[in-house]
Amino acid sequence: MYTLILGTVLAIFKVVAAGEIGGGQKTISQRRCGTGLKLWDVEKKEVWGTKTTSSSSTHEHDVYGDGTVKYTVDGQVNGLSSWSAMVGQYPGIDAACEKFNTVLVGIANDFESPPSGTNQYVSSPHSWKRAVTMKLHDAGCAISPNDDNLEQFLESFNYPHQQKLRMTKAKRTADEYVLKIQGLQDEWKQARESFVRDMKSHGTVMKSKLRESSKQASLHNYQAATDVLISEQEGSARGEIAQIRGTISKNGEMFEELAHKFKRDGLRWSKLNQISKEQERLAQMTTVIKLNSFDVLSRCLANFQKEFVD
Repeated sequence: MYTLILGTVLAIFKVVAAGEIGGGQKTISQRRCGTGLKLWDVEKKEVWGTKTTSSSSTHEHDVYGDGTVKYTVDGQVNGLSSWSAMVGQYPGIDAACEKFNTVLVGIANDFESPPSGTNQYVSSPHSWKRAVTMKLHDAGCAISPNDDNLEQFLESFNYPHQQKLRMTKAKRTADEYVLKIQGLQDEWKQARESFVRDMKSHGTVMKSKLRESSKQASLHNYQAATDVLISEQEGSARGEIAQIRGTISKNGEMFEELAHKFKRDGLRWSKLNQISKEQERLAQMTTVIKLNSFDVLSRCLANFQKEFVD
């Protein structure tokens, strides 16, 4: 079992790595019932489709069910696939396989589907064993809750479960950043309105100084007219220009700081929003569930044979 688990983990890393560098993965067929399904013969204690001859005993399995592997039945060479032979010996096992497989396919799909009333169990690890066992029992699979294949199947839930948690957490945090960005927008709007008011106030003062200078010039008080404009004394247009520079500098620093916050929080929101929509990555993580479904299905069908014999 440890070898199988290790192999599965390595396979997951290979699948994820390939996806991250732009590689692809072979689609896993979920139409598992039919020729090619490798099953255990509980009576002969060997895999269905074992090729045997009178002179030797080899173990070539009809893995693909194409009829190329021949094996003997009561001394006669039989060209049927192992699946056909099994269905002939255990009537109804093909229909049972479809029922079991439908449940297993549904479980894998539950991890990729949006949350609903039918797949709430996927978000609660402590509910996995009970929920999955009940689904299989309801479909007629006589499998023990402590079956090794079922235990390994449940262990594989951790991969998509962690990815779903990652996506959910990212979605929640992204929503928080949306509120932060909205707050920054309000702050920027208020800062702009304040800046506009200050500049208009400076403009009012400058117009007043220009009118005063024009008035003094009309009275031929040229020195007074000049002092109103360029005197270094407080209250001149020149002094007001210095204040304008201070206002622009202060607001410039504030707008630069706000721009930095916009950029920082915008990038964080973008990354979190991307993580929250990693459906393709979730599908890759769910691949291991689909792989381990074969072992559970095989156990269900082996137990079907046992019940049939009993």
